[in-house]
Amino acid sequence: MGEYRFETGRVLVAAVIFTAIVAWQADLHWGWWLPALLLFTVVFAGFHAFYNWANSRIREATHPPE
Repeated sequence: MGEYRFETGRVLVAAVIFTAIVAWQADLHWGWWLPALLLFTVVFAGFHAFYNWANSRIREATHPPE
């Protein structure tokens, strides 16, 4: 089975895409793009870390080590 690990590149790509969509739809001034990107990167990284942690715990509970 695969291992759950933190993938920084995936988090950054998702944050950039999400920031572009939000900034475009909200018609944000260019000065808001960097703060929005930083905020979304932190939020996405937190959720990604929680996802990895939760799935590791589930795997440990359902598949004991051999």
